[in-house]
Amino acid sequence: MKIVFIDPQSYEGLASYDHSLISNMLESKVILMGNKLFEFAKEERAYEFLPVFKYNRMMQPFKTLSYIKSLRTVMTEIVKEKPDAVHFQWFKAPKADLLLLKRVKRLGIPIVITAHNILPHDTEERYLSDYRKIYRSASRIIVHTDHSKSEMASLMRIKEEKISVIPHGTHRLRIDEEAFSECLNRIAKLLNKERRLVFSFLGHISYYKGIDLIIEAWENSKRLQKDEQILLLVAGRGNYPSNELSKLAKFDNVLLDIRGLSNEEFEAYLELSDAMLLPYRQISQSGIMLSAINRSKPFIVSKVGGLTDPFSYFKECGWIMDNHDWRSIEKAIYEAKVSLEKHSNTSDSEEGWKKLQEAYSWERIGQMTEELYEHVRKGNSPQSS
Repeated sequence: MKIVFIDPQSYEGLASYDHSLISNMLESKVILMGNKLFEFAKEERAYEFLPVFKYNRMMQPFKTLSYIKSLRTVMTEIVKEKPDAVHFQWFKAPKADLLLLKRVKRLGIPIVITAHNILPHDTEERYLSDYRKIYRSASRIIVHTDHSKSEMASLMRIKEEKISVIPHGTHRLRIDEEAFSECLNRIAKLLNKERRLVFSFLGHISYYKGIDLIIEAWENSKRLQKDEQILLLVAGRGNYPSNELSKLAKFDNVLLDIRGLSNEEFEAYLELSDAMLLPYRQISQSGIMLSAINRSKPFIVSKVGGLTDPFSYFKECGWIMDNHDWRSIEKAIYEAKVSLEKHSNTSDSEEGWKKLQEAYSWERIGQMTEELYEHVRKGNSPQSS
């Protein structure tokens, strides 16, 4: 099969997703139309890469104009290649994207859409009408969890048989090993791990990820504030107000590193963490959690989206918050603390992590994706909701 794979955001962590998935599609010829910042562009690959999208470092309105120009290039390439299916990963300008989808559909080419998030984060229902039209144009929609499948069907008014669940694979950023080793040594001294457990909130810092609940936990819990055996690490950048984050700076057992992290720094922080904090308000699936699974790091999660799915494969992979409030974070941290202090690297835990990593392996996910392509190529998928 020939597949055109379109991702305007194929850079940083999303580049790793695209590369890992496409590299494990062993029966397909794939053309990735991606971003010029794609970090695997100069590596030897089993697929073709075209740097179509070049909007990143432009100012508005030039960013939008560049993106629309890129969509025209995408359409020209699709007409030339005549693929068996076109697979869209992300959309940046829904109204313009919808016009492209309609043109592809008129050619009779099956359309597959991966809905990493059903709607863009922090937009509420601003784009609901546009995304309903986008999803209805697809031959098949991929979501990462059963919860997202139910939510997609309900919110977008789409039949469930049009929606396929294919997990997001485990995640590790592309790193320079020498730089990673240097980061490990430097950060290990900073964290002082010999005398305390590290609970980490890494990556994009945003309200939807529940960072405010972590702040509330430290502001309200004397137990957390005075515990010298734990360290809260918050590292990354995002759109959360700096004056709110600075409330954590007064506590002796909190370390803030509020800036963009290199791949090597992120992976070093992850490797040196004892548990990840993921008290999300909304999410389909978390790239941070999948990074943690890759490095066999347990996590504390809220009961949203697919965050509890890994527990069905390996129940000792972490801890689930009772409710979505700061008291539940405090309780989960101390449950984790007791467990981590008793932990030994037994064969049972090794087998559990191996089972979990196999469930989210790219080999399995690549095969599932190709099977879906075969179904839509043969017309075994509903064409409309």
